[in-house]
Amino acid sequence: MLIIMVIKTKDILPATAEIQLTALGQNLKQARKRRRWSVDKVRKDICCSKGTLEDAEKGRSTVSLGVYISLFNLYGFDINLDTLTRSANDLLGQALDGTAPSSQQKTKISPSDF
Repeated sequence: MLIIMVIKTKDILPATAEIQLTALGQNLKQARKRRRWSVDKVRKDICCSKGTLEDAEKGRSTVSLGVYISLFNLYGFDINLDTLTRSANDLLGQALDGTAPSSQQKTKISPSDF
C-alpha cells in the first residue's frame, strides 16, 4: 500500500509571508491590467500555462521563483535578488559565526525573530 502525503505550503510559510505573496500577486495582476495585456499574451511571453499565471497573480507560493522573476522582467520592475541574500543583510548568520559588528553581537538573535 502506497501512502502519499501532501504538504501544503500554507502550512509551512509564516502568515506574514502568505500576506506578502498575496499582495505581490495582486500587484502583478494590476501591472498586467495597466498595460492592457491579456492573460494569454503574458503567459505566452513568459512561457507558462494559464493556470500558472493565474496562480502567480493570486500570490500562490507553489509558483516557481523563475515565473515571478520572468513577470518582474516582463513588466520592467527593477529587482536585485543579490540584495536579498547579501551577507551584510544576514544578521542572524553574522551573529552565529561571530562576524557581526560589536554593537550587533550584543543583540540576542533567535531564528523565531525572522
